[in-house]
Amino acid sequence: MGAVLSFFGITMPALLALLHLTPDDIRVGLENAYIWSAPRIVLGAVIVLPAWLLIYIFLPPRGE
Repeated sequence: MGAVLSFFGITMPALLALLHLTPDDIRVGLENAYIWSAPRIVLGAVIVLPAWLLIYIFLPPRGE
């Protein structure tokens, strides 16, 4: 993929200039995405994993 982009002259600095972004803007955006998503992932795991465990324990075994 990188070879194709390089063939057409599309580089990361050119792409960032086109989007009016700096590498620091990208870093801050990734940090903000992590800060937003991490608590939601943990909360989902806190709800889903115990529910799955209870269902797994109390459902009858499948026959075979």
